[in-house]
Amino acid sequence: MIYYAIKNKIDSASDLSIFTIIIISTLLCYVNIFFGHEFLTYDDNWYIYENQNVINFSWKSVLNMFTTVERGQYSPIAGIYHGILYSIFGKSALAFKLFAVLNHALNSWLLFIFLKKLRIQKHIALGVAIIFAIHPVQVETIGWVSVIYRITVSFSLLGALFYLKYLRLKDVKKYYYFGLVILCYILAFLTKEIGVLFPVLIVLINDFSKKNIFSRTVIFDLVIFGIMAVLYGFTYLQIATEGNVEGVIRQETILDKIYLFSLTLIDYIQNFLYLK
Repeated sequence: MIYYAIKNKIDSASDLSIFTIIIISTLLCYVNIFFGHEFLTYDDNWYIYENQNVINFSWKSVLNMFTTVERGQYSPIAGIYHGILYSIFGKSALAFKLFAVLNHALNSWLLFIFLKKLRIQKHIALGVAIIFAIHPVQVETIGWVSVIYRITVSFSLLGALFYLKYLRLKDVKKYYYFGLVILCYILAFLTKEIGVLFPVLIVLINDFSKKNIFSRTVIFDLVIFGIMAVLYGFTYLQIATEGNVEGVIRQETILDKIYLFSLTLIDYIQNFLYLK
């Protein structure tokens, strides 16, 4: 009886009400950021407040972010995000963590919208979004500011929404949305390398939508995104090899790189599927 009452209440609620529920739930869950808001010295230091491109943010530093490697990391979009926040708030860990929470709440909302677009019942979609929002595994993405996966998740979910729109259109406008999907994919892996997993999401969307994953259209989509994933994967391995951290010399062969790339891809797929 209580279940059906809650179900009916949620299913009849407006999207604005659902959005408010998600935002409030997320803020309440991570309210501790307002009482303990220091940077971590593990990565936050060199990635943010000791990073000259961030603390002296300018068009020149943006160019540097796109053309240089920082300790084996190539994530220019993340650098731009940190640079904008630092130029506004300075070395304020509270500001960075507050925006991390808001970004995470936005991701939870996008997840809700995505599930609803898949025609999942609203109360189930909200339940999944709330679990995603408050699950303890998400603490790292809030407390450890330089863990920038949350922005990659934003681009991936936006790309997924555009891809659903692309699948459901029949006219020439669908290719406009396909272009937006590609743009989101590029932005995702320029933020963090885990964005390379977007083709896995494409497979899941087609499977859930009862599309034939062996159809010519789906195979074409997967080939495009697969080529982009492989090119980025090998490019990133080359960057990581050349961007030695603290003097560590890496001399991997091409087989070593393929092996490392495969292990990384498997690990990211496991993390992706289990929301780690």
